[in-house]
Amino acid sequence: MDILDQTDRLNVTGSVLARSAFVGTNLSESRFDGCNLSHVHIEMVNITHASVLNVDMSGMAFKDVNASGATFEDANMSNVKIKDVNLSNVEITDANLSGMRIQGVLVSDLFAAYDRQKGA
Repeated sequence: MDILDQTDRLNVTGSVLARSAFVGTNLSESRFDGCNLSHVHIEMVNITHASVLNVDMSGMAFKDVNASGATFEDANMSNVKIKDVNLSNVEITDANLSGMRIQGVLVSDLFAAYDRQKGA
């Protein structure tokens, strides 16, 4: 299909676009559903206000990423490594923190020390 102007839409349902390059391309309001994006390289991309639902992101690497204001809900983040990250004003609620460490200290130990101090 030839794209004649910005009002045309391209439907590539069932197409194989492996090893394609989208450079300087406006894909705003596009829908990716049931797609294989394994080993994809995403750099200098604006995905503000994107919705990511039921996605397997195991093994992904995030570097130099701005996720301010992002929400992670019902997410498995076990064995995640977080390094050189700004966590100011982060709120964690209803989370399984077993085995979680901050600066090498078990969070459960931090809570136990806090509870002892609070009780004193």
